[in-house]
Amino acid sequence: MIVHAAFGEVVNVTLGDLLEELLARKHLVRFWWTDPYRILYELVADTRELDVEAVVDDLLRIDDETLEGGVQALLEDHLPLGYYMKFIAERFGAIRRGLTMGEGEMNSLEVRFANTPIADEAVREALLLHADFERVREIIGK
Repeated sequence: MIVHAAFGEVVNVTLGDLLEELLARKHLVRFWWTDPYRILYELVADTRELDVEAVVDDLLRIDDETLEGGVQALLEDHLPLGYYMKFIAERFGAIRRGLTMGEGEMNSLEVRFANTPIADEAVREALLLHADFERVREIIGK
């Protein structure tokens, strides 16, 4: 399924993540990719087996509660917070600079630094570089 969306990279990543979250709740999506002009979803079934118009209609007519729930899920599960926490914790002097960490170790930083200025700064930086929730809210609201 291709979504033509010439909104730019950051908006398309955010929109793609949101739509992927909503499609995943219905067990419809396997993988997805995006560029500044389109979002491509690999669905679990052939489009001839699905009522694509109904799927698209559901995605375009989501209510505010579902939208905000999806945005919250993106904040919690889709942003690379552990990645940012590593570098911010280094800047704050909370961990030694230059540590080599695997993905699991970086994810554990989210627990270690929860409810700290390091976590707040990681969320701020990740949102600045990886997400545009306001623009996605505008797009979905139209």
